[in-house]
Amino acid sequence: MKRMIWILLALNVSLVAVDVKPVNVTVNLMKNCEVLMINEKRDKDSKLIFSFAGKGDCIQKFECQRNISQKELDAMDESKRAYAKWKNPVWCRVNADGKEGWVEEQFLSDEPCKLEE
Repeated sequence: MKRMIWILLALNVSLVAVDVKPVNVTVNLMKNCEVLMINEKRDKDSKLIFSFAGKGDCIQKFECQRNISQKELDAMDESKRAYAKWKNPVWCRVNADGKEGWVEEQFLSDEPCKLEE
């Protein structure tokens, strides 16, 4: 019995430790002169990290998360759901020229891009 528990525990830990493969995406800012500011945490009030990534530049996106679950959103009526989505935007962990952090998904294009080699 103990052996079975250890095997299940090891399997569970290995599933959590799977690396997220980065995807190259395009920065989608409003103006050409803006640069992407990366947050240290998934929070608008967290420390900002300056990057040189601007509109149309390629960066690496790892994962995206919202601070509220889809199950919680589905349980709300339409107006509450819209407010909850606005209040809890989707944050994506990114790497822009070696600087890692979190940005709101709205600043990233859905279209993948290729980094110049």
